[in-house]
Amino acid sequence: MNNPGAGLIRKNNTRNRILSLIRERGKISKIQLKKETRYSMATVLSTVNRLLDQNLVYYAEKGKTSSGRKPVYISLNAEGGYFIGITFNAADISGAILNFCGESIHYFRQPFPVTGLTVEFVLDSLKINLLKMLDVMKGREDRIIGIGVGSPGYLDENTGISIFYPHIPRWKNIDILGFLTPLVKNIPVYIEHNTNGMALAYKWLRPQYRGMCYLIISIRSGIKMSCVFDNILYKGKNYTAGEIGHIRVSGSKRYCPCGKSGCLESEVSETAIRERILEGVKANRFANLWEKSGRDFKKINIDLFIEQVLAGDPECVFLLDEICGYLGESLTQLLNILNPEKIILSSELNKIGAPLFDRLTAKIRENAIFVALENFTLEPTEFGNTLAAIGAACIAMDHELAYVDAII
Repeated sequence: MNNPGAGLIRKNNTRNRILSLIRERGKISKIQLKKETRYSMATVLSTVNRLLDQNLVYYAEKGKTSSGRKPVYISLNAEGGYFIGITFNAADISGAILNFCGESIHYFRQPFPVTGLTVEFVLDSLKINLLKMLDVMKGREDRIIGIGVGSPGYLDENTGISIFYPHIPRWKNIDILGFLTPLVKNIPVYIEHNTNGMALAYKWLRPQYRGMCYLIISIRSGIKMSCVFDNILYKGKNYTAGEIGHIRVSGSKRYCPCGKSGCLESEVSETAIRERILEGVKANRFANLWEKSGRDFKKINIDLFIEQVLAGDPECVFLLDEICGYLGESLTQLLNILNPEKIILSSELNKIGAPLFDRLTAKIRENAIFVALENFTLEPTEFGNTLAAIGAACIAMDHELAYVDAII
């Protein structure tokens, strides 16, 4: 006797496997679907017919053959459905709307105040901007498949409660899911750590990463990693896997918001870089940067640091060397332990380009196990600043379109 709901689970898995193949190939015939899924032709036909009825796919064109009936190719209907994503950290809030093909049709990013950030301000920003994106979808609300929310800090994905985020004062046990769900009608809302969303963007929007082991490292107010092994996102038993910001680094004694000292985050995060520069300015260092800021502490930020590094400012270049020393040491540990094919950095520091990646690569190659270096690459994210927002939308995509790659 089948468990309650087993038939529906099986039907959804069949649908999502077929949709994934169509997404990956761009266009595919029913014969190819049967061959690659090992489903019966009756199952393929009934599933494709349902997808056609739901306007999620369409007949794209007929293929060419030397004889016999020409195969009809099936493609995704870009306007068949939409995924909304919204995400935040202590620096900014951003969001994106993806069509059913995973193409971004709307994007925004707004900075938060440098000082005085409150829980109420962040929640209001989430509410206002989510409603704005729903307004963008006016007249197409019935085609919104899901909403994904990317949250920083420690998160209970089962309840949607953000347990703790040290970079926003008094941010403890915030029921983000309970706050946002009443704003939408009949649209499922899902929440995950924002860095996990970044990893899901690669999973769903870059088919070439299928089967690959890769790590996403996000450096913003804090530092977080997401691990994808053979298309599976590893989260850990309490959803806290990837907290590399709290790896202890040699030679560091700086205080970290986690309450300990010597953490990678306390040396390399954007917040830490700004604090190190402010301390230096007060000690009569970083003279060139201080002049460039117009002698205004509020204008000292990561962008100004990057500008000065690229201009060859000796003190900023020296700070970059220290940052790459700490970060390179931690990346080497990750490479030796997890043996990924790629480590992908998502950070404003990527704007430095070769001076950053050459230093990090040299540090890794100096200290990593030689076999781990084979076929390994360190690279910046190709999505740039849009990755977090697109990733949030992919949180909804993952929940709605996930499947088991087997016949069930």
